[in-house]
Amino acid sequence: MLAAGLGVTLDRVYEKRELAAAGYEFSVPAGTYSANQAAALHFEVIGEVDGQPMFVIEHVYRLLDDVAPHWPQPVNPDRRTTRIRISGSPDIDVDVALGGSGLDPTQQGVLATVMRAVNAIPVITSAAPGMHSPLDLPLITGCDAIHRRVGHNRVGVR
Repeated sequence: MLAAGLGVTLDRVYEKRELAAAGYEFSVPAGTYSANQAAALHFEVIGEVDGQPMFVIEHVYRLLDDVAPHWPQPVNPDRRTTRIRISGSPDIDVDVALGGSGLDPTQQGVLATVMRAVNAIPVITSAAPGMHSPLDLPLITGCDAIHRRVGHNRVGVR
């Protein structure tokens, strides 16, 4: 979709993947893992244009913070971080760290992901039948997401 939006054709798309073990047994809410089981995953999905990497989507998932410290690290370890890097003129680097009162990092990520889908419901239900991508649709915003508390001078986001 990025390539189509920028008017280029991908030559190929491929993945690079690395796994890392903790080196010791550990337990997390998902279960107990042995010393040699995967405790972290680092992967990239790469789209090439004219034989060169043009689009790289990179993810690092860790069950433990101390595993694979040489892989990219979050800006704020207490929050799920998305780093966006656009190389060009100008270069653009953005780090987005999700937060939320009473939400763990997984819940923060799930909430941020579902918000776009929920806000798309009015646009999708009024669209013509068929498959649609964000390139086909108007800008989807959080319409009516800002509310005012009566009697307060605060503005919040739902």
